[in-house]
Amino acid sequence: MKLYEKTGDHKVTGLKDGTRVSKQDVRIHLMGELDELNSHIGLVRSLTQNKALWQELLEIQKILLAIKHGVEEPEGSRVKSVANAQVKDLEIKIGGLEKQLPQTEGEILPGECFYSAQFDIARNVARRCERRFTEVAACYPMDELAAAYLNRVSDYLYLQARLAEQAQQGFTLEQQIALQVGNRSAAAPVTAPAAEPAQEDITEPVAEKIPALCKDRVTNRVKKFSTKVNTSYGTFYTVCVLNPDGELLATNSLARHSVQVHGSMAAAKEALHRCKIQGEKAAGVARNGAALYENGYLVGAVGIYGGNEKMNNEKVQLAIELLKGAVQR
Repeated sequence: MKLYEKTGDHKVTGLKDGTRVSKQDVRIHLMGELDELNSHIGLVRSLTQNKALWQELLEIQKILLAIKHGVEEPEGSRVKSVANAQVKDLEIKIGGLEKQLPQTEGEILPGECFYSAQFDIARNVARRCERRFTEVAACYPMDELAAAYLNRVSDYLYLQARLAEQAQQGFTLEQQIALQVGNRSAAAPVTAPAAEPAQEDITEPVAEKIPALCKDRVTNRVKKFSTKVNTSYGTFYTVCVLNPDGELLATNSLARHSVQVHGSMAAAKEALHRCKIQGEKAAGVARNGAALYENGYLVGAVGIYGGNEKMNNEKVQLAIELLKGAVQR
């Protein structure tokens, strides 16, 4: 079957029962806007490593698809696409989010971080769907619970955006990561202090003898780490391992540009910065990251994103133990 059949070339399209209607029909507009909303929610779902949130967003997407199918039903039908329990369930989730956030006054300016901005875009599309739904309901029988659900979805997305800002999630650019690392300005050089002049009787190490992390070993041990700590539907810990130049060697995240990966990379880069300024004595676990040393040489760093700092530091220590000896031989 061809993707295109040329049946829509005359500015009409088909409903579920085969009825041909104009592409300007308000129902067609609503169906397209519901698709747009579903896509934006799919985007924020793809960026999260929080399994509970991932599942909540997936459930919302499924219900939005059911609402779309209800809109597509022939004129005169009143399809129940949303159950009362589904509206109540979303209201409970909204109540839980409200308890986590302080009271705010005045307008909120979106864009504090990439992740919250994506939620805000989805929230605004949800509002547009709600307005269009009202327009359609003035002409055709519609499911009133679907209208209520769209209203709750926009509230839910708004609160998720504010929660993301509160947690300071999301880095859109490398510059934002640099600013996040220790709250230093980008002008602060990440360089090692000048080395002491070598004594004549001390031989400089041969470059070939300097150990480096083996990417394959690191990847396998990162998988082992993930198996150990991410076995339930609780907090998902994202780990990133960098080489001494700050380049990513391995991560357990499938979304390389996600909020979690940026956060764990920032922690690892901060650990590299500490060691390049203070030496091996600063290689310990701190602020969600730590440097990795082998035989007195800096070979990389590990960073964790997921829980609070205490929980993350515990996972960093576990990662260090698993990564010991993961050098080229």
